[in-house]
Amino acid sequence: MENSNVNLTQIAMQNAYDSYDLDESLRFLLQDFPIRRTEEEFAKSIASKAVELNMPLADLERQLRMDLGAVNFSNWKKGKPISRDSAVKIAYALHMGGEEAQSFLTHSCWLEGFYYRDCKDVIYLYGLDNHWSYEQAKELIAKYAWLDSQNPEPEAAGINNLTETLKNKYDKAFRSDAEFEAYLVDNSRLFGSFRRTAYERFKEMIGELEKYGDYENRIDNEIGKEALREKGNGIERVVDSQYYRNDHDDISYDEICKEIAMGIPNVFKGKENVLKAIAGNVPIRSTMSEILNKTVDKSGNIKQAPRKYLVLAWLMLNGANPDFDEGDNKEADFKECITSLNDHLLKPCGMHLLDFRNPFDWMVVNALRTAYFDNDEENDDAVERIQRFVQLLFNEG
Repeated sequence: MENSNVNLTQIAMQNAYDSYDLDESLRFLLQDFPIRRTEEEFAKSIASKAVELNMPLADLERQLRMDLGAVNFSNWKKGKPISRDSAVKIAYALHMGGEEAQSFLTHSCWLEGFYYRDCKDVIYLYGLDNHWSYEQAKELIAKYAWLDSQNPEPEAAGINNLTETLKNKYDKAFRSDAEFEAYLVDNSRLFGSFRRTAYERFKEMIGELEKYGDYENRIDNEIGKEALREKGNGIERVVDSQYYRNDHDDISYDEICKEIAMGIPNVFKGKENVLKAIAGNVPIRSTMSEILNKTVDKSGNIKQAPRKYLVLAWLMLNGANPDFDEGDNKEADFKECITSLNDHLLKPCGMHLLDFRNPFDWMVVNALRTAYFDNDEENDDAVERIQRFVQLLFNEG
């Protein structure tokens, strides 16, 4: 657990920034990495709330055992993974506000945050902000079950950003519960749990990869600072005819998926938490196609674009050969790169921002940092560094 004497996030960040040597980076990941553990975050949230409520820790834990169930409470304290539904229930039991609960979901548990197009999430937020019980929130969710749809293509003529529009309306505050329910009804056509922004960003990036061809062909073309760059949806794209494929053979989804997986195995049977965090939910060809085609699974849900798919696809488009002129501010450029990934990709998709105590995120930041600052030409490409990382981590090279 982080405390005033040992800031584990700071340690992880410093190593991500300073470890250019691949062997040293691997040693840190495998031996000294301070992975964020749900049991520590759970305990920290309880201790913080006990102080806030001026309540003995033992008394609060006793109450939580009653509210959450003794078995569940014990399992979570021991490190059993916390599901999103359980995390929401914990947020209610700890009397968190909406913003605090959002941080608990995304930062502490590495789960998706509340989504303003999902009527269930909006009700959960309202209940948290208005000191409801979990049961009260569930009652209202049941009342408005008719609003609970995936709705991937809402009729929203003239509205460019549905999520932001609904959030702005929600943030204006409601004078009564009845006014909040009117908000739900009035905006019924806009609600839908399907995360359109994540889907659209993923589809856009796959489209860019299709146009540019395979990775080696893309990075072999030196285009320099004079190349025209345009930014759209936070994704920087190089607009130059030599970057596009000259032949008429499309790069297949199989090839694209293999590229963005970067050699990370999609099956890992070991028990090491660091390796499990890196290998979990790695892109596979069938799932990528299901996402792009909005395939409905056996549970009746449309396949959504996972966070790791988005980050890896972003890296394929942005992680190669940072090009500098003499006098360029590398530190500012690097920070802009991280900001673009956080604020223009992950945050709009309701996903947790880069976390130095997440092994996958640490590997991404370390590879980008090395590409920007290490003078060794062998390390000037973040994607190739991750590929070498993966080969050594999983004993494939």
